[in-house]
Amino acid sequence: MRSGGRHGGLGGTSWDLAFIAPALGRALLAEPYFSTVVLGAHLINQFGNEGQKARLLPQVAAGKLKLAFAGPETPGWAGFTDIACRAESGPYGVCLTGEKPVVQDAEACDLLIVAAAKETGLALYLVDPGADGLGMAAARRMDGGGLANLRFLAVPAERLGDEALDPATLEEALAPALAYLVHDALPIAAPMPTLTAAALRHTRPFRPPL
Repeated sequence: MRSGGRHGGLGGTSWDLAFIAPALGRALLAEPYFSTVVLGAHLINQFGNEGQKARLLPQVAAGKLKLAFAGPETPGWAGFTDIACRAESGPYGVCLTGEKPVVQDAEACDLLIVAAAKETGLALYLVDPGADGLGMAAARRMDGGGLANLRFLAVPAERLGDEALDPATLEEALAPALAYLVHDALPIAAPMPTLTAAALRHTRPFRPPL
């Protein structure tokens, strides 16, 4: 985990994750390491206040807290310029209303990190996955892991950190996670040219041959 030693991490960098990723990719690991450590813990470490870091990160380091990130709302990685999920302040605190499709590992997490829009801009919120008003339609990925479509209806939430974010800041913060996914795929992608060449030598899938 990239957080400092006082929160249970090793204070590593994106390069450290790049060395770990191929080993996990080679094993086709379906555990929520990416959702919890690469995404969730990184967001808490970067944007959370000191109290939130001290409360949450040691639990992640001890393997007692699984996280999931509910961010973009359109297929693929379309960014955060069109977030429709809204955060509204009420007499009992902040509540979220909206939808988040295809949230990786949401069905098995202990805490959700949700990107939502407010009058003052974009912000991240911590949500209990068992909270009233939160609907979850779970499904299985091809690798055996889980995902879920989420629907929020006035769901209580705790703001992560104190500052409003803009889409560019959040996208920049997630760049190491995208780099991790590239390195995670290397063990599968690297032999593909050799395997493809071998297949073309022994089969004739095209008429005429390429």
